[in-house]
Amino acid sequence: MSEQTTETFEKENNFLKNQVEGSLKDITSFVKSTETFRKIIGSQKGMFDKTGIGFNISKEQKLYKNFFIPKPDKKT
Repeated sequence: MSEQTTETFEKENNFLKNQVEGSLKDITSFVKSTETFRKIIGSQKGMFDKTGIGFNISKEQKLYKNFFIPKPDKKT
């Protein structure tokens, strides 16, 4: 092999190594942010959970029972 092809291979090798290192940094930061996001979402209470402000919820009461479904009119 000539000296010129060896130099081009070395340059290409260094370039690819830098790209791999950059990709690894991006992936690790993405994984860390995903874990942080999951921890934040997991620590939040539900929108209807008012037990911390003095409300008592019985076990028989369903919290989300037909909340978004409109009641049918009895006129028809």
